[in-house]
Amino acid sequence: GFESKERLEGDDNITVKDVDAVIFGMGRVGSSLYLHIAHDFEHRILGVDVNENKVEELKQGGLHMVQGDGAGPEFWAKAPGLIDQLKWIMLTLPTHEANVAAAKRIRRMGYTGKLASVAQYHDNVAELEALGVDHAFNMHAEAGAGFADDLRTWL
Repeated sequence: GFESKERLEGDDNITVKDVDAVIFGMGRVGSSLYLHIAHDFEHRILGVDVNENKVEELKQGGLHMVQGDGAGPEFWAKAPGLIDQLKWIMLTLPTHEANVAAAKRIRRMGYTGKLASVAQYHDNVAELEALGVDHAFNMHAEAGAGFADDLRTWL
């Protein structure tokens, strides 16, 4: 047949030993979250993003990164056993719909650890919590509160 004996680029299984936490979505929020909590997890953290260029750029910056989609079955198939060893999964995907899809899949797969997600609106927080998200972080409300705290030093 025409089947190749070599694996395609990106088909390798993801090495997951020494990982306690995963962040899905490594844009501005996800990469900042990673940098701020890596120490808390003793650097046993993995960043996951669909964008290959972003993954390579963050790898060069010293972050433990892989390419993948947390809402898709392919990622979990390439990381056998990962879901059972994780203590935390954090969702910082670019849209509420993407965070909802990932949360649904992760809980359907039987994940029992802590699940956190960003949210943009109060209604999103309630929806995520109803799906089994332990902590939904309202980014806009918290950004306003943080801005106010910052401004107080100048008043």
